[in-house]
Amino acid sequence: MDHLTIWHLVALALGTAILTSAILGGVGAWIYVHRIKPEKARLEEKIAHLAGELEGSIERGIRRGVRKAVAELPQNAARQTTQSVTRMGVDLVEHGLSSLIERPVRQRKDTK
Repeated sequence: MDHLTIWHLVALALGTAILTSAILGGVGAWIYVHRIKPEKARLEEKIAHLAGELEGSIERGIRRGVRKAVAELPQNAARQTTQSVTRMGVDLVEHGLSSLIERPVRQRKDTK
């Protein structure tokens, strides 16, 4: 080792670092392409399939729940709810989104 100069040692260290990086990069790329990528694709496909099933199940449940709730509401409560939703819609159209933040107080006409 006495005959190696400092430049030989630097070149040897640099070559070793480059070779090690290339080998590790190649092994990492091979593992990704042959192991990780197919598993990832399989899991994405499974998740997409489950999401489709879940979406249909949620939609059916919501429809069932809304039908049940509407059937259980008394007629007057449904009318009052419809009126309040209508008022909110009118306020939204008249005053924009600020009506949702600060709702104006309506004055009721007292009929006697």
